[in-house]
This record gives sequence, C-alpha cells and structure tokens, in this order.
Amino acid sequence: MTSNSPNYPHNTPATVKAVIACHNALVIANARRDREATAADDITLPLDTLLATLPQGSLTEAHLEAEGPHAGHIAVTIGERKPRYFELEAFLILRALGLFETGAIFIDKNNTDETKRKDYPEVFSGLGLTVPRILMNAQQSERVMQRQGGDHHDLTASNLRIVRGSQTTTRGRRDVIEEALKAYDKNAKDWGLSGHLSRWDYQALIENCFRFYDIKHAHRFLRVIGEPNAA
Repeated sequence: MTSNSPNYPHNTPATVKAVIACHNALVIANARRDREATAADDITLPLDTLLATLPQGSLTEAHLEAEGPHAGHIAVTIGERKPRYFELEAFLILRALGLFETGAIFIDKNNTDETKRKDYPEVFSGLGLTVPRILMNAQQSERVMQRQGGDHHDLTASNLRIVRGSQTTTRGRRDVIEEALKAYDKNAKDWGLSGHLSRWDYQALIENCFRFYDIKHAHRFLRVIGEPNAA
C-alpha cells in the first residue's frame, strides 16, 4: 500500500485548526499542572471538534469509548479494518502526522499466515515504521512488542513494551518528523494550508505531540537493563 493514495481527499483548514486547538489545550493543561501542582484534569479539550473532522485520509472514523475495557481510549478505524485503541495523546500524534499526507497512516500485513498475523498501523510507507515503535520512542537495536497475551488492537502504552531487537533497526521518531515535513513541503501550499500552519510551527506541533505522550505515558516504557533478547 502506498502512503499517498489518490482515493483520499486532502485535508481542509478545519482539520488543521482542530488539531492546533487540541494541541493548544494540552499546552494550557500542562502549564496549569506545573503552576498549580495538580493534574489539571478539569481542562476542556475540543475533542469533539477534532473527531468531527474525520474521515481524514486513511483515518475513517474515531470515537471516545465510554465503557468497557477500553473506556477513555480513542477507537480509531483505519480503512475498513477493525478499530485500534489509542490514548488521546497518541491519537493527536496520528492526526498531526496525517495533516499533509492523506495516506500517512495505514495497516500493513506483516505475515501471510492468518493464524500469526498481527497487522500493525504504520506511518509513511517508505519508512516501514510501526505506530507502536514511534509511540514508545524505540531506539537503535530496540523493538516494541505487545505484552504477553495482549490484544493487537490495543495500542495503548500499558499493552506495549520495549525489548532488544536487531542492530540494523535504527529509524524512529526523527525519521517520521522528517517525512512529515517532506509532505508539508510537497502539499501544504497546493492544498491551501500553508497560511494556516507554517513549516516551523508544524515541526513544533509534531514534536510537542510526542512530548505530550511522553509526559503522560513514559513511565510505561522504561527499559530494563540487561533484559534478555526476546526472540
């Protein structure tokens, strides 16, 4: 599957504004938490506005789960596949990465054996990077696995862990940011979006979205020193 599908309409200023609004609300929430030494859970996020801008490219639909094991998580449908579950901060990362590339998020079939397949969302087909890898900020010689017995549709931080991997595995978040900026250079002006978000601010937006995720969930993916290689 290619990352630039002509079947998807490009984004509109409304989508860009919705992503920025949610981003800015999280900036305020974190500033309030630092100032008041509280969790700042009373901040109102414009999540409904962000959800209303879907479908966006390959992101077909998303909604906030109200009950059940995934309550409080965002259920995201990519194409016609079953929903994947993310935290709000992870969902915002996906939305930011897909602003200027309509097929930036897709699901790759990683195994032809139907009994062993765990199809993970990936970003930008030329990179071959899974969403769990960039969420967990896996580094060189590291890979991300699900916790034993976990549901591969559950891509929340509590269901993921970092283990040793191949030494040839080197790409990560920085490569994703560079790819997103290439998409901006290619499409922002033609789509009429460059006046709503500069290239400089777009890079800051993506980097901040990753920071939001780390602030909230980084305790879930601390590395164990001397961990044996998981084959």
